[in-house]
Amino acid sequence: MRALRASGEGTKRMLRAPGLILTIWAVNLIIAAPLGLVLLESIHAFTKSSAYHQKLLEGFDTGWYEEFSSSLSGPIESFSPGQVGIGAWLDNLDRWWDGEVFLEQPALLATAAAFVLVWLFLLGGVLEGLREGAPRPRLSTVLADGAGRFPVFLRLALLTGVGYYFVFRLARWLFPKIHIATADLTVERDVLLYNLAGAALVVALVVAVRMVADYAKIAIVVERRSSAFIAAMRGVRFVVANPVRVAGIAGLYGAVMLGLFLVYAQLAPGAAESTRFAILAAVAVSQFFLVAKLALRVAFLGSEMAFFEVSS
Repeated sequence: MRALRASGEGTKRMLRAPGLILTIWAVNLIIAAPLGLVLLESIHAFTKSSAYHQKLLEGFDTGWYEEFSSSLSGPIESFSPGQVGIGAWLDNLDRWWDGEVFLEQPALLATAAAFVLVWLFLLGGVLEGLREGAPRPRLSTVLADGAGRFPVFLRLALLTGVGYYFVFRLARWLFPKIHIATADLTVERDVLLYNLAGAALVVALVVAVRMVADYAKIAIVVERRSSAFIAAMRGVRFVVANPVRVAGIAGLYGAVMLGLFLVYAQLAPGAAESTRFAILAAVAVSQFFLVAKLALRVAFLGSEMAFFEVSS
């Protein structure tokens, strides 16, 4: 099965199960809401006693933010105006890339871990609903299938985490070495090429771990495997046996995701918005982007499922 055909089949399976996307979106909101409420209460309490109250009604004020940020602590300490709109996604990418999220943001990492656990709980039902000929999934069946496969998915997630950890450690070792090796170079292009080569290696390894984990999860559902280690080995064998088409499906969805990201970058309002309509529009645009991102993720899983079913 070619990548384009698999992607089309995955899209069909995603459209067959819109409830799955809305369920995952609701989970995102439920998990993120506590941090959002804490931040809202902090802004409200600080603003009530602040001389900037009237200025903030006219728009964002950097003087207020400098005073406000110095009072922050705990899980909302990382809040900044750069995280509004497209900045939130870029900031996340930067934190994951340099490892700051692991080293300096334990509260945010705990929130991400909570989402991962809930996602793992739902994943068995999501994948079961994406199988060929599966009926339109209902919430009760998604929860039942997810609960049944949660233990093995959790064990697989721990194995996958070990893989990501080694890639992370490699990156932490590699880039300082590149910096030392290029310290005496006078041509900036050569320095850039060295760093791009290192980044390409790290990204390739991250994608490889991700693909192995995805096909291992699919093997657990399709082949009814109960061993996380054997499923992981099955994922490795499948990716090694089909590297071009596995990469083709991933690359196609990566390109679509990049296109969606660029559209969002043009539409997403920034921190300077102050009218009620502009703020509501900012929320609507960001949530639409989140739903579209989740839909692409489900479609991607459907494409991988279709390819696995045909190739196994």
